Amino acid sequence: MRAARSILVSGSVLALCCLSSVSLLAAPLSEGLSKPSEIAQAPDASSVKAEIIVLHATNDGKGIDPSIGKMPELGEPPFSAYNSYKQLDKFELELAKGKAKDHKLPDGGKLAVTFKEATKGKKKDDPMRYVLATSIDKPDGKAFLPSLDVNALQGKYFFIAGQKYEKGILVIGIKVK
Repeated sequence: MRAARSILVSGSVLALCCLSSVSLLAAPLSEGLSKPSEIAQAPDASSVKAEIIVLHATNDGKGIDPSIGKMPELGEPPFSAYNSYKQLDKFELELAKGKAKDHKLPDGGKLAVTFKEATKGKKKDDPMRYVLATSIDKPDGKAFLPSLDVNALQGKYFFIAGQKYEKGILVIGIKVK
């Protein structure tokens, strides 16, 4: 994870999927997860709810804001590179299939999230997965994160981090409810 830590610390984009207690770097579709074309299509889901939490990570020695709640990922690399986390925003978005929903970020940028499809694994007991497209624009309208498709498990956060903000970075957690 040393490479991931240097990416996070340098201010570049870092996307993480947290599945159980393991953090995986997210590529267009998460490493180790099946591609949507390899997974059986789920029953028709026309919309999903997503919970989004926006955190400010710094090294100011204040610890983890109690309003964040239990989030063990913050104590593990690459997140452990920062010793303080403050919750800046927490909200829900109702995501209609194929339609992006935007939300203004604390730095003046814009987060866009689109629900693309719901899938279920090949086996009966495999959990539901939701393909979400995320993008982040800087305050000047230029892309910080042009587009990232993530194959997310219901109830588990995945994280996008790295944009500089007030002597630290923003960490955005997204969870399908």
